[in-house]
Amino acid sequence: LRHFMAPGERVPKKLSDTFQQGWLECSLEVTEVKPWKVEGERSFFEVEILLHTGRTHQIRAQLSKIGSPILGDKMYRGRNRAGFTRHRLALHAAELKWTDRSGVHHFKVEPFF
Repeated sequence: LRHFMAPGERVPKKLSDTFQQGWLECSLEVTEVKPWKVEGERSFFEVEILLHTGRTHQIRAQLSKIGSPILGDKMYRGRNRAGFTRHRLALHAAELKWTDRSGVHHFKVEPFF
């Protein structure tokens, strides 16, 4: 997914599908989509994402922009549904990899929900 985010501290973040002068590029890749739950005509999925940029609220804003807000994310239209009753977002950094002067680092943990 590629969008452009309005600069500034204002939330929720405003996105555009097309280039806007002075706006910041947001890019992420959906690498895996697994069915999680079906509730009536609505389907819910567990999604794995690879971030190419790391803007504030980027994942939340981009998924909401394509009509797939994160469960529990009231700011970006992701109400608590499908029996998800946590008072937080269904968003979890399950794996982080980075390289610095001391080498390559890898951190992995299972989601809390």
